[in-house]
Amino acid sequence: MEISASGFTLRGAGRPRNDDAYLVDESLGLFAVCDGLPHAGPGPAAAERALDAIAHHVRSEPHRDDATEAAGILRRAFEAANEVVYAAGRRAGQPYATTCTAVLVQGDTATLAHVGNGRVYLFRNDRLDLLTDDHDYRHEAVRNGILTPHQALRSPFARRLTRAVGMRDTVAVDTLRIPLLDGDRLLLCTDGTYGCLDRIDPRGLLLGAHADPAEALVRIAIEHDASDDATSVVLTVRADAPDQRTRKTRVGLALRAIEHVPLFADLTLRERYAILDLFRPVTVGPGHPIVRQGDPGDSLYVVLDGLVDVRRGSKRVASLGAGAHFGEMALLSKRPRSATVTSRAPTHLLEMSRRDFLDLVARDATLGAKVLWRLAQMLSLRLDDLYALVPDEGRDTAALSILSPFGDDDPDAT
Repeated sequence: MEISASGFTLRGAGRPRNDDAYLVDESLGLFAVCDGLPHAGPGPAAAERALDAIAHHVRSEPHRDDATEAAGILRRAFEAANEVVYAAGRRAGQPYATTCTAVLVQGDTATLAHVGNGRVYLFRNDRLDLLTDDHDYRHEAVRNGILTPHQALRSPFARRLTRAVGMRDTVAVDTLRIPLLDGDRLLLCTDGTYGCLDRIDPRGLLLGAHADPAEALVRIAIEHDASDDATSVVLTVRADAPDQRTRKTRVGLALRAIEHVPLFADLTLRERYAILDLFRPVTVGPGHPIVRQGDPGDSLYVVLDGLVDVRRGSKRVASLGAGAHFGEMALLSKRPRSATVTSRAPTHLLEMSRRDFLDLVARDATLGAKVLWRLAQMLSLRLDDLYALVPDEGRDTAALSILSPFGDDDPDAT
């Protein structure tokens, strides 16, 4: 894959200096934007210090070309930047802090790291989707159900950051890994830029209507609101590999399949990508047993293409094709499988283990709450169905069967 990138920044009107900064290093595959707290003292501002520290750390990592290590590399780089910026503030006797949003590209994968209220957008298939969560009071309060969007917007603390590099002696870093496809564009920007995106249609800019889309976006943002510094970096992905059409189809099918797994139906695109990153591909030939009745359940499977049969004992109870899933309750329970699933034809699947899923839920409380809330709804509906079908005297015994490891695909789940 070939990555081309450009960056641009402008100082807001009436500001003594531009406290934003950006990094475009195609040799490292590293791109970033930072928005520092207003700083008038001598020496580099927080944003510049942070970018220097991140680039130095990534450059020194021995495994920086390994996509499986990228999240750890970026997390350590942000932690190193936090130490530098925090120490500078202590020495200066004044707050030093900056938002920071970075992308590290390795092969056909982009890994995001994010602290603060900068943003990363993905432009794909004529859609512009947000891949990051803002770490400020307004958005955190809404995500956690503390305030309604209207209440949060009116709060005097609405724009106050809840996380920033250098704000404290430690920093929590969000990371996300996404597959890149031919034609993708990634937009990294500070709040001075994205404030205008709801008032313009950026698709023409990102599709090349201007020679430098990063500069065009920043200039439009300043025209709309000149009070803040504005910065953007735009990455364009080009790939001539013959397997790109197949890769696009597989990625799209995987995302749609995840969306139709009941446990994940309420997730945002960012959260679905986080789930997608937990899956590993599995390819089996015809007649291969994927799970066996009576074995402990520990994985969820999604069928990308092919066909599988579900058998209980010697009886075939279902056939599942592309987009179907089975084993979702095994993410939460070690209960033995209630059926055997065997491939009827060459089949490609995605498999997610319970351990990886629970690790993600522990790291991302908002995602975990959504999944558990969805699970509670599913179990409530199944219990209602069960009680409607079973005579009063048999309900206590029948209720024990509602946690089938085959979820909605188990024909006996109700």
